Amino acid sequence: MRSVRSAIRYAQALLGLAKEQGSLDAVKADMELILRTLSQNSELRVLMQSPVIRAEKKHAILTELFSGKVEKMTMSFLQLLAKKHREMFVVEIAQSFIHLWRGEMGIKKVHIASAQALSAAQRETMIKWSMEWTGSKVELEEIVNPDLIGGFVLRADDKQLDASISNRLNDLRRSFDDNLYIAEF
Repeated sequence: MRSVRSAIRYAQALLGLAKEQGSLDAVKADMELILRTLSQNSELRVLMQSPVIRAEKKHAILTELFSGKVEKMTMSFLQLLAKKHREMFVVEIAQSFIHLWRGEMGIKKVHIASAQALSAAQRETMIKWSMEWTGSKVELEEIVNPDLIGGFVLRADDKQLDASISNRLNDLRRSFDDNLYIAEF
């Protein structure tokens, strides 16, 4: 719990600095790169979280990986994290930063699960529909789930719309079960 609060504080500080210097979108892109890099490499993630590996070594690795690929401010921020022994929270900080950035830009993250990958036209339709449904700009994250059979499940914050074939079949099954139960009396 403490690590989450700490990550949010660091992300808020970075967000404030990026806003102040007019590089909010660039730093967001950097955080996505860092998050993607660490998420795709489990050994690197374990290394960053290890209390056994010295901070200087982690700092050198971060510098080697991201120097020249991220903004100067982002690189300085990574160096600060290593200096303060907070490099183990870099994934949480990046996630928090992206979440805060979305809030700052008025963007909601919308998850759509469908039985098959969406076509470009379907994706555009879902983005437009999601914008109307949430009342804000959206960032659509697609998940393919063949168990849905057809249709889709849309989630944003605490709202969910289940328009999947599997949900309809379950509704039908419950309806039949209810009817059978009534017929027994």
